[in-house]
Formats: sequence, C-alpha cells, structure tokens
Amino acid sequence: MTLGSGDYAVACEWAFTSAAIVVVALRISVRLLHHRRPLNQSDIWVLIGLLLNIVLVVLYTWASRLGGTDPANHVITEQAQILLLKIAYASGAIWDIGLYMPKFSLLALYYDVILIVFRKLRIALHVITGFIVSAALVTICVDLFWCPHIPSNW
Repeated sequence: MTLGSGDYAVACEWAFTSAAIVVVALRISVRLLHHRRPLNQSDIWVLIGLLLNIVLVVLYTWASRLGGTDPANHVITEQAQILLLKIAYASGAIWDIGLYMPKFSLLALYYDVILIVFRKLRIALHVITGFIVSAALVTICVDLFWCPHIPSNW
C-alpha cells in the first residue's frame, strides 16, 4: 500500500469513519446511559449522517475493489465500468445528503436552545432554516439532475 494508492485512501477513509463511529457512540451513550434521556432530534440527525457516511465509505471501498480508484493498474470490463458509474452517481447523492446532516443537527440543537420567548432570534432561526433547507434541495437536485454536455466528457 503506497501513499496515493486507492487502498491507502480507502484505509484512511475507514480510519476516519471508525473514529467518527467512536465519537457518535460516546455521544449517544452519554445521552442514554449517563443522562438517562431519550435521543433528541439533534442526535437523530447525527446518526443519519453517520449511517450515510458508512454507506459512502462502503461504496468507495467497492469502487476501489473494482479498480475505480486506480484504473491505470487494472483492466476494467465494460460491466465494471457501468457499475463504477452507478456507484459514482449514488455516492454523489449520498455525499450531498450527508453533507447537510451536521447542519440539520445544529439547527435542531438551536431550536432546543433558543426559546420561543426570544421572538427575533426565533424568526432569524426560521430564516436560516429555510435557507439551509433550500440550499440542501438545490444541491441535491443539481447533483441528481444535472446533465453535462456529452462531448465535454471526451
């Protein structure tokens, strides 16, 4: 495994994902075992983000095993190329959705912290929430439905 190889990148991704799993597990265990409280919306968004991250790393690992991370050293069949394109398309959508999970988690935390009596702050929070939700929808739609000009791929 050399620096810059596909296997090295996959190993680093799994190392960082493992660290994230430990951090989220500690967060959830503190909430459930120490504080003896149920999970709140912020925790749910973090868990969804972690699950999306795990799925993304599994897809990257699969693509690496098919030779997608280092095509110069692999002979890739046409079926493998089609599968790699499908993995790339799916991973783009998963990446975009997962990118907004920490933002939604923080928004959920702010909704818990900023009480209704703070009217101006609450209005600002609604505006920010609307902006982030619309940005998430635009990002996901652009990634899923953008059709580049075919000759630009050659």
